[in-house]
Amino acid sequence: MELVLTWSSNLKHMESPLIRDTSAQDVNLARPPRNWHKSPKFWGSVISLVVLVFLAYPSIKKLQGAALTVPLERVRLGTVKWGDLIRDVSAQCKIIAAVKPVLFSPSPGRVSLKVHAGDAVQEGTPIAQIFSPELVSQHQQENSILESLRSEVRRQEIETRTERLTLQQNLDLAEVTLAAARREMRRAELAFEKGIIAAQDHEKAIDDLDRAELQHQHLEDANTLRMERLDLELEIRQHDLSRQQFLVNDLLRKVQDLAITSPVTGVVGNIEVNEMDFVSQYQVLLSVVDLSVYEVEAEVPESHAEDLALGIDAEIKIGSETFAGSLTSVSPEVQNGKVKCQIRFVGESPPSLRQNQRVSVRILLESKHQVLIVNRGNFMQATAGRFAYLVNGGVATKTEIEVGSTSVSQIEIIDGLEEGDVIVISGAGYFEDQDQVLLVN
Repeated sequence: MELVLTWSSNLKHMESPLIRDTSAQDVNLARPPRNWHKSPKFWGSVISLVVLVFLAYPSIKKLQGAALTVPLERVRLGTVKWGDLIRDVSAQCKIIAAVKPVLFSPSPGRVSLKVHAGDAVQEGTPIAQIFSPELVSQHQQENSILESLRSEVRRQEIETRTERLTLQQNLDLAEVTLAAARREMRRAELAFEKGIIAAQDHEKAIDDLDRAELQHQHLEDANTLRMERLDLELEIRQHDLSRQQFLVNDLLRKVQDLAITSPVTGVVGNIEVNEMDFVSQYQVLLSVVDLSVYEVEAEVPESHAEDLALGIDAEIKIGSETFAGSLTSVSPEVQNGKVKCQIRFVGESPPSLRQNQRVSVRILLESKHQVLIVNRGNFMQATAGRFAYLVNGGVATKTEIEVGSTSVSQIEIIDGLEEGDVIVISGAGYFEDQDQVLLVN
C-alpha cells in the first residue's frame, strides 16, 4: 500500500501544467422527479396490453382445455348436411357368358368328337357321337317285344268280338225259347178255362214258362259278366302294349341322343375327353359358350350377404359408360370371405364385350331420402361409429353419435349431430382418444 500511495503522490507532482483534466466536460445527469403515470404514452401502452389480452383470451382458454395440439393439415373435415343416401356395395367383377351349357354323355360308350376347342358352331350342329352297341341292341329287342304285344292285342280284340257274338246268339235263343213258353202258357190258360186240357197240362205249361224265364235271366247275367271279363282282358293287353311303347320310346330317345348336337350358337369351350375314349353315363364331354348374351359375375364381401336379394338394381361401369343391371342369382356358399352373385344387363348387352373382361359394379342395396349425412372417412373404423370429433372454433371435441346406414361414400347420422356441424372424418388417430384437441394451422 505504501508503494501505491507513493506512486500516486509522485504522479500528482509529475503532472504537467500543459495537460488539463476532464472536469470541465462532466455533465450532471440527475433530473428532477416526474409524474410518469400521467404520461399519454403510458396509458396507450396499458390500453394496447388490455386489448391484446382480451383478443388472446379465447386462445388461452383453448390451450388450457385442449390436452393435445394437432396441425390442421393432418386431418380431413366433413360437414353434416341433409341429402339422399344410397347404401350400396362396390365390387370388381368380370364378364362371363350368361349361357354356357356343359354337355354330358347320355349313355356309356365310346365318343367320337366332330369339333375342336374354339370352333364356331350353330345350334343343332353335330359336335360328338357316342357309340353304344348295347343300347342299340336293347332298343331293337324291346321293339320286337312291342310288335308281339301289338299282335297279342289284335288277337284279343278278335277273340272278344267272337265271344260277344256267341253270347249274343245264346241270349237270342233264350229269348226265343222264352217267347215260345209265354205263347204256350196263353194257349194252355185258354184251353184250361174251356176245359179242353187237364189241370196237369196247365201246370206243365206254367213250369215251362218259369224255366224259360229263369234260363233267360241267368244267361243274361252270365253274358254281362263274360263281356266284362273280355273287356278287362283286352284292357290288360292294351296296358301291356302302352308300357312297352313307353319303354321303346325311351330307348329310341337314348339312341337318338347318342348323336350330340350344340344346344346354342356360339363357340366350343373346353373339351374334357379324347377321341374314342370310353365314357360313362353323365360324364362331362365338353362345353359350348354362347357369346351373344353376357352377364357379370361379382364377388361381394360376406358382411353384405344378408342384404343381397334377387332383383336388386345394380350399375355396371364399363370404361366411361354406365349400364343398368339386375341381380339374378346369389351363391348359397361363402368362399374366402366372399359371396358370388350374377348380375344381368337390363335390356340388350353392350357391344364389344369379351369373356373375363374386368368391370366395376355398384349394387344398390338401399335408398333413403332427406336424411342427415356426412362424407365417409376412417373415423368409422377408428371409433366404431360410437363418437366423432366435433370441430368448433378450432377445437375438436369428442362427441357421442349414433350412425345408421352407410354407403361407399356417405354415412347416415341418426343422433348426436345437427345440420351444419363440422366433424373430423379422417386423421383421428392423431388425437390419442383425448376429449379435446386443438387444431392449429
